[in-house]
Amino acid sequence: MEITINQESLLSAVQVVSRAVATRPTMPVLGGIFVRASVPDRLYLTATDLDAGISLVTTAQVHRPGSVVLPGRMLGEAVRKAPAGAIGLATDPGNFVTTMTWGHRSSLSIHGIEPEQFPSLPEPREEWGIQVKAGELRAMIRQTGFAASQNESRPILTGLLLEVRDGKLWMVGVDFSRMALRTLTLTGQSEGGQQRAVVPAKVMGEVARLLSGDDELVHVVFSSSHAFFTMGSITVLSRLLEGQFPMYAQLIPAEAEVVTTVGIDTTAFLESCDRAALVSDELDRTVKLRFQDDHMTVLAATPDVGMLTEELPVELTGEEMEVAFNTRFMQDALRNVVTERVVLKLTGLESAAIFSMEEREDFTYVLMPLKSPGSA
Repeated sequence: MEITINQESLLSAVQVVSRAVATRPTMPVLGGIFVRASVPDRLYLTATDLDAGISLVTTAQVHRPGSVVLPGRMLGEAVRKAPAGAIGLATDPGNFVTTMTWGHRSSLSIHGIEPEQFPSLPEPREEWGIQVKAGELRAMIRQTGFAASQNESRPILTGLLLEVRDGKLWMVGVDFSRMALRTLTLTGQSEGGQQRAVVPAKVMGEVARLLSGDDELVHVVFSSSHAFFTMGSITVLSRLLEGQFPMYAQLIPAEAEVVTTVGIDTTAFLESCDRAALVSDELDRTVKLRFQDDHMTVLAATPDVGMLTEELPVELTGEEMEVAFNTRFMQDALRNVVTERVVLKLTGLESAAIFSMEEREDFTYVLMPLKSPGSA
């Protein structure tokens, strides 16, 4: 393999695929980036940790086609520290030592690995898929990913459910005490197709980071074992999580169960929660919300730390109530509410509460309260 490529272009490509390089590789080749040059002007880069992978194609002057696996960290640092302008990469097909050149007589050699050792990755099939705008997909990931569990004791809960049915994309994150649901109506998609997959939330976060712009179309494909997200010249693939994902619809309280409905200014509520977090208990981060008449009182206190009492105006319908929540879990939801007002529906002192956006039906956040004050 022998190519010439702009340093900035190569650095950008290497930085993208490096996110999939195994941090603790079980074999040396998984710590590397597979580099393949193809005539007349295509350069392919791929990295994987066997659970997820990123592939990218860019342009280069290809003098001699070929391939090699180069250590990811070494390649990234070498390209980053190379001067701007054209650089060359030439691989000895006998020992896979790759020489990077720049300027007139400057060079750096990197010991590579034979490309046959790099694992072959599955490729998306075009039989079934959906297209989503980058901005919409990014928002969906942001508004659900925070609710996925960090606890590896139930691996299925560390993923996000992506479900396509009834002409919509449903994305769900569930933890042991909360759930975030976001829906998106799919335009130009067949309403007959249904697919369901659980993708690691960590991988979905990488997809969100790689999305550029808002209007670029992202092609999403599911197979029986993998999910594929193609955005321009980049494809992210992930092994699907196995197991039974919770029946999320059953976690949402029915409207008949709601006894109190509260409309609150989103920014004021979030800022009050931020202040309450300063003095809430570090273990369970308890904050009490007391709803009376036309106001909500926010209360938080920790002995030898401090106390907060704050009143906010609200629109209250139904019963007056005092309920306690984990501050951080409320902050997570409120930071992802994009409307001026948030609607909080309460079903009881120790029953699930619903956070939603005013006059929007595409976001639902279900949160279990903490043990009610004064209860046994």
